[in-house]
Amino acid sequence: MRYQPGPRAWRTTLVLALAVGCASRPPVRQVPPQQTPPQEDVSPSPGPHREENPLHNSEEAINRAAGDPHAEACATEYCLPASMRFVRVGSPDVASFGRGVPRRPPVTRTQAGAEVIHIYVGEAFTVVGDIVNGQPSNLRAKVPGGNADFEIALRFHQGHPGETLKTGGTDMFLTLHSTYGGALRYKAFMELPPRSMEELRKHKGELPIQRTSSCPLEEGKDMYEHWPHPIYSIYITQLAVVDEGSKDAGVCR
Repeated sequence: MRYQPGPRAWRTTLVLALAVGCASRPPVRQVPPQQTPPQEDVSPSPGPHREENPLHNSEEAINRAAGDPHAEACATEYCLPASMRFVRVGSPDVASFGRGVPRRPPVTRTQAGAEVIHIYVGEAFTVVGDIVNGQPSNLRAKVPGGNADFEIALRFHQGHPGETLKTGGTDMFLTLHSTYGGALRYKAFMELPPRSMEELRKHKGELPIQRTSSCPLEEGKDMYEHWPHPIYSIYITQLAVVDEGSKDAGVCR
């Protein structure tokens, strides 16, 4: 495994230790309906932690605390709504980890122009793209009435239905489904939650990002990626067409 930096947005950090509840947050403001079509929430139920604080879903508070870094983009394109995202860690010091994730487009671009799909634990959404000069390009969120050459549906979750932050395991699952008429390869990076408060302080609240292996996507087939340890989010970038018959076709790396 090698380490490589990836894009980050500043976020309010909340570490849920064995018996720690959520902190209080300001009131809720809804994002305009046209920018937030329904999406599936597949995060594990945090049980009593969320019940203790009725303001845990305050989108306004999360955006304000993070400085609303994608406000300009969200004014003209679909953005995922702000939310709290939790993952089971299961270490002696940190039972579970969570933080506020501000609203954002599911696809962002680096200063160098690279397109990056970013999915957090508990999220599910679909991105679309075009084929330009034989390669995927113009990745963006799928919206009603939009036109595109292909789409990729993503779902990232921890454990199995019915498991909670206290009772579930820590295994992670990423499901991808591509409609492109061929194989697509990509590079993936995982954002890892802290296993101790000391580790979180050492990184000044930032989470380490590490390269992970991935397998090519094939048309019309569900691709399942599995990790036996907690992951807070996944970055997907450098999407590319795999030539049929090449040594890369069907090879995970």
